[in-house]
Amino acid sequence: MKLIHTDKNGLTVHTDEVNPGHQYQVSKDETVFADLRFQKGPINQAGVNGLTNEALIEILLDRIEQLDKVVPCVENCVARIHLSAALNSFELRQRRRDEEIKAANTAAAQNG
Repeated sequence: MKLIHTDKNGLTVHTDEVNPGHQYQVSKDETVFADLRFQKGPINQAGVNGLTNEALIEILLDRIEQLDKVVPCVENCVARIHLSAALNSFELRQRRRDEEIKAANTAAAQNG
C-alpha cells in the first residue's frame, strides 16, 4: 500500500498500488477505520462493484450538514459549496457519457 496522506493526528490514508484509484485504507497505527473500494469500470460493463465519487461526496455533504448543526461556521458553508459543485460536475460528466453511448448505439442501429 502506498501512503498518500497523513494528518496531524497520525491518521493515514493508503492506496493499493495494484489498483490505484480504486482501493483505499484509512488507519492509525494498527487500527483500520475504513476500507474504501471504488467502482472499477463502467457500470454497464462491470456492474456495480464499488463506491462512486458521487456517493462519497454525498456522505461528506451529509456529515458537514450534521456537524454544522452542532458547530456552525463559514468554512462548513464554503466546503459544502465546493463539494456540491464537484458533485454537479460528476453528474454532468455522467449525463454527457450517457448521451454519447446513446448516440453511438443509435448510429450503430441505423448502420446495421
